[in-house]
Amino acid sequence: MARRRSKGEGTIYQTKKGYAAQYNYNGKRYTISGKVKNDVRKKLNEALNQIEKGTFVEFGKITVGVWCREWLKQKKPFIREQGTYNTYKWRTDRIIEGLGEDTLLKKIRPLDVQNFIGWLMEQPKKRGEGTIKKTTVREVYTTLNSILRSALINDLIPKQISGKGFITIPKSDTGKVGTLSIEELNQLLDTIKKPIILTSKYNSEYVRKLMYIALVIETATGMRIGELLGLRWNDYDSKKRTFKLSQQLTNAGTISSDLKSASSYRELVIDEQIAKIIESYKVHQNESKLFLGELYKKHNLIFCKQDGERLWQRTFYGWYKKLLLAAGIKNINFHALRHTFVTLGLEEGIISHKTLQEMTGHSSIKTFYDIYSHVTPKMQSEAAGVIAKRINLNDKQ
Repeated sequence: MARRRSKGEGTIYQTKKGYAAQYNYNGKRYTISGKVKNDVRKKLNEALNQIEKGTFVEFGKITVGVWCREWLKQKKPFIREQGTYNTYKWRTDRIIEGLGEDTLLKKIRPLDVQNFIGWLMEQPKKRGEGTIKKTTVREVYTTLNSILRSALINDLIPKQISGKGFITIPKSDTGKVGTLSIEELNQLLDTIKKPIILTSKYNSEYVRKLMYIALVIETATGMRIGELLGLRWNDYDSKKRTFKLSQQLTNAGTISSDLKSASSYRELVIDEQIAKIIESYKVHQNESKLFLGELYKKHNLIFCKQDGERLWQRTFYGWYKKLLLAAGIKNINFHALRHTFVTLGLEEGIISHKTLQEMTGHSSIKTFYDIYSHVTPKMQSEAAGVIAKRINLNDKQ
């Protein structure tokens, strides 16, 4: 039988700051407030439904664990990639672990948050030796700050307890964006043309040809690794010389049509010479198709195993690392080639920042500037030269 409402319960009324509504639970009256009437109605209905189902938790008794999971549940529909969700899940798990699963949310104070930051800085990395990077600590804190801000908006904590001026966090240790010089890039491409063995499991010549064209396309377009390995032949228009990005290969080896952001769905034009190399590679891949016949997996992927099966990112990374070693080049991750594409474009000065932003699929020019605001020695030298030509210089004092 449905619970009868008390007098005035469930009525939404206007206040000086917006709207509010009240409801009762265990002899206590709770108030929900907000600037938008529909938001208040939504929160009210959710609370009344929880009371009806017996799942309601009194505001004063909501724990860190309960609220962190609720925050993540509310955020999930707005997360496009499974990998991004997994990152948020890892962060919230650390927050729950550090602050305590059963710690009452209302009892958390700035000192608790500061102690949590100190605890987090001493935790081991997910992989490898050493402790968590300072950059990761900052990212976890950003998530925690968002969780606590959401709790404040929902009247679960009495006042702001985190954010600027409240907590001291370590400076980022990311440093400069890693890139390859044009000399190193050419050295890498020259090395792969040699009869080196990158794997004993697959045909060496096939792998070398695959890696060569993959590196060429990557440094010419700046795609993300998942976007590159997710390319299909029907995404490539040989007449227009364009790639249409609409899917990616995830870390889990699955194909996903959910890209990082709306701007990630884009069309990229390639050079005529690169188009010829792609056609040559396609002929080589077709030979494998003809040889295997019905055994060839029909995923229609450009970059795949010799039998057409999906190529796991970690397998591709392994080949890339061996190539770096064979070329005698510093150990730098594959994502650095994306940064190399942007850096070379900036150095040449013929590609606008807006064009580079759109080609790399960044959601905004601000995000692009935040990542690529570094200045290379060549750019510094050219800038110095431009200034020197515009002023009167006289070496005779």
